[in-house]
Amino acid sequence: MGTKVAVAYVLVCSLAALGQLISLFVRWHMAGGNLIFTMDTTLFSSKMSGGGLSFLCSTLLRKWSQCQELSKGMWLQDIQSQTCAPLLVQLHSAPCDAYKAAYILGIVSVLIYITNWILMACSCGMLWQYLSGKHKPEYRDWSFYLICAGLFVVLIALLLWSFIALPALDQLGKLVNWGSNPAGASYGYFLMWFSFIFQCAATFLHWWMPLSNEMTEEDRLQQQMQKEYQQYGAAQASQAPGAYAPGYYDSPQAPGYGAPYGAGYGASAPPYGAQGMPAHWGQA
Repeated sequence: MGTKVAVAYVLVCSLAALGQLISLFVRWHMAGGNLIFTMDTTLFSSKMSGGGLSFLCSTLLRKWSQCQELSKGMWLQDIQSQTCAPLLVQLHSAPCDAYKAAYILGIVSVLIYITNWILMACSCGMLWQYLSGKHKPEYRDWSFYLICAGLFVVLIALLLWSFIALPALDQLGKLVNWGSNPAGASYGYFLMWFSFIFQCAATFLHWWMPLSNEMTEEDRLQQQMQKEYQQYGAAQASQAPGAYAPGYYDSPQAPGYGAPYGAGYGASAPPYGAQGMPAHWGQA
């Protein structure tokens, strides 16, 4: 059971990482979305087209010579560095606020998502070590901690973008949006939330991850002590009385100690009175 759950865990983590990777390169915010005005913004760039661009370049950004290049798409770094020029900020601060927030939080989000991928890879590595090694629950616990850390940082990135960058881009979109479609988040943003939910599902799979034969370090130490105690008991039993090696007392004894009387030291003398008279007694 645990092995099948681990395979499902790795699969779900892979799908979550793939969704996050795709969301980095698609738009996160859209305003307009019609023939009159369209503004698409990703974590890296922004593109604007239609009559709204002409209005923006002739009013709020009329002192920006490269404003029309937004129709081809520009990096957020270039846009925010130019829209935040003092002359343009004096006209209106909305473009500077929107692109500055989108640029800074875009960088922060990308770094956080890369960190999350590293944490997920380490989590899967710990899980592999748990399944292929001695089934230490410490590896499984660390796998859980790593995936939770990844979830936490992803949630922080999503909340920051939701409450700082998204409202600023909405405000800019409302200023130049002549169509009926309101400004708001786009499918890249929602795909990231969907990937976040997938990663949450992978975290809950840890409840069914433990193997039946996993052992803690304390259990392993106790098992080792019990094994050593059994070996010590067997060694003691082999040295108990009557357990000497065969033939130890069966070997022939050398003359001397333990030999019959007259054969050496330790022989018993004949009883008193049983000895004969000396040969010189009764002789003249």
